Amino acid sequence: MIRFSLLCGKEVICVKDGARLGYINDLEFDPACGQIIAFLLPDNRAFNFSRKPRFRVRFEDIDRLSPDLILVCRYECLEEGKKRKKDC
Repeated sequence: MIRFSLLCGKEVICVKDGARLGYINDLEFDPACGQIIAFLLPDNRAFNFSRKPRFRVRFEDIDRLSPDLILVCRYECLEEGKKRKKDC
């Protein structure tokens, strides 16, 4: 079992293309069964103070959890007008 506060301090990186997605700041969960569906990552670009999520990583797409980072095999871009899934 791992706490959400420990996940928030870990950087998320795509395994195949090496994209640094940022740090987890929110999550989606199913209230009926209490399972985590996806993690949301904010826009970490310089001088952007928006807290709107930029990337979405489904729980099933997590490849490895290490002490310092989270490796994922797939993520979804949530920017306006650019909704797309990215397979690494």
